[in-house]
Amino acid sequence: MSAVPELVTDRLLLRGFEPRDADAYAAMMADPEVTRFLGDGQPLDHVEAWRQMALIMGHWSLRGFGLWAVKERSTGALMGRVGCWEPAGWPGFEIGYALAKPFWGQGYATEAAQAALHYARDVLARDRIISIIRPDNAASIRVAERLGAASEGFITFHGAPSLVYAYQAGVPSAPRYYHGTRADLKPGDMISPGQRPNFGNLERVTTWVYLTATLDAATWGAELAIGEGAGRIYVVEPTGPIEDDPNLTDKKFPGNPTRSYRTRDALRVVGEVTEWEGHPPEVLQQMRDHLARLKEQGVEPIDD
Repeated sequence: MSAVPELVTDRLLLRGFEPRDADAYAAMMADPEVTRFLGDGQPLDHVEAWRQMALIMGHWSLRGFGLWAVKERSTGALMGRVGCWEPAGWPGFEIGYALAKPFWGQGYATEAAQAALHYARDVLARDRIISIIRPDNAASIRVAERLGAASEGFITFHGAPSLVYAYQAGVPSAPRYYHGTRADLKPGDMISPGQRPNFGNLERVTTWVYLTATLDAATWGAELAIGEGAGRIYVVEPTGPIEDDPNLTDKKFPGNPTRSYRTRDALRVVGEVTEWEGHPPEVLQQMRDHLARLKEQGVEPIDD
């Protein structure tokens, strides 16, 4: 049998299914809300779920790739399944993902599917990669689109119309976004406009939330944020459209090399970067001195 490699992300462990997973997997597959968009849409009993686990492990043996069990690193809980799937007669090489309901809406599916997508491209050298999604499954469509997939149209799958989303070769996976702060947050929390700013007139209320695709910019946010707690850097996903941050891209760094953005919609916390390196003390002090001079001059550093 082909050994199942383990993949590790910020919050997840992807590993092969084991006999001890049977009860948790059966409980997930017995939930009609979970199975609504899977296969024929029917929930499975315990025996059927066990056989499906055996099918998944057999796929690894016959194909050399397959679906992983998704485990939450902090608790060890079985969350669902994700991975690469192409049994005989399948429409194509697919990235599939399904999680138990308690883990919905927290960015786990995107995090797990992104790891599987990287594995498909970097290890298996696959160019043509798809996901087959029921048209009413808005949550799965959002995951695919975040990872760079686009709809190619409908096929009939398990007797029902389904959309084929293709991850085209050369299209990068969705970027990872960060937000630096001193707030104590957890996955699933929302960061919304309407808060006190970290710079300039502290009496005003922000109308934007800021995010970045670089750890360096997020580090500045964590180090310069107001508050008593330690600086924190969270992995976030926007819930609405984002735009280039004009405070940097227009005023300081045309072309947005810092990959800094803002949005009027909330950011969802999906994880935390726990190991990051701050700027040297002298560099941090120079930035604080610069902001202090702007305050003395009455210059508002943030166009909000």
